Amino acid sequence: MDVSEGAKMNRINLETAVGSPILAHHKARVRHAFLLVLLCLPLLLMGETLKPYEQLLADSVTHGKVVWLQTQKGKFLGIFERAVTPQVVGAVIIVPDQHETANSYVVVAPLRQGIPNMGWSSLSISPPLASNKAFDVRQQDIFSRINAGIDYLKQKGYNNILLLGHGTGGGWAALYTMDNKRHKAVKGLVLLSGTLPAGVKEAERTNRNIAAISVPILDLYGSLSGEKFLKEIKYRLVESRRLRKDKYWGRIIHGADFNYHHEIPSVIKSIRAWLLINERKFKMERNNLK
Repeated sequence: MDVSEGAKMNRINLETAVGSPILAHHKARVRHAFLLVLLCLPLLLMGETLKPYEQLLADSVTHGKVVWLQTQKGKFLGIFERAVTPQVVGAVIIVPDQHETANSYVVVAPLRQGIPNMGWSSLSISPPLASNKAFDVRQQDIFSRINAGIDYLKQKGYNNILLLGHGTGGGWAALYTMDNKRHKAVKGLVLLSGTLPAGVKEAERTNRNIAAISVPILDLYGSLSGEKFLKEIKYRLVESRRLRKDKYWGRIIHGADFNYHHEIPSVIKSIRAWLLINERKFKMERNNLK
């Protein structure tokens, strides 16, 4: 990609992006909860004890390999899918929004299933349940899950690992990647309507610092996601321009809401193009896949 094309990709039409937040993502959460109730109903009718929430999710997985990852607080659900291409470049860890799971069907599942066609394996992880815990506690919980995901992929021989986060999952993934000393394993970052989780101090400065992260960043935003998301991505975009940082790409998906309904193909297309163009910037290492 030449300079003019890179600059074009960095431009975001802020005027057309402003729009009132819609409730499509809330409706999706309700539908997802309803499906879980349907899964539980047969067990209730048979008088059996309900399985844990994540076990029910694991039982509903029809595409991918269920893996149980371990932190100090116990096991949690991950779903792994190996790249289907002859050459495997690396792996992508998908960090869902706080109201999603490793198998949420609107955003997470389509991406987990689509990424392996790009030469990258995928691993989606379930975030901790949303809570009112202190920020530091919530950060430790999600960081430990990302660490567990990285450890799992390292054990399978993956040395090239990217993080992809949706909603608050994007915020957590960005905060994780900002710590270059502890998290050198992360070679790139993809944000889908990425927003900082509640409790972050100096949010504006933090968003500007995200744009300054040394690894390549793809920052995608749906034009119908809402003004809150627009405000955060604007901080990151302005800072990337100030720094003349060619590794940061901000792009708007017109007509897409927070959950990218009917626009997932556009998201996958954008990720594929970004991966191909930035492979040389990821500081690739040789994988030793098992």
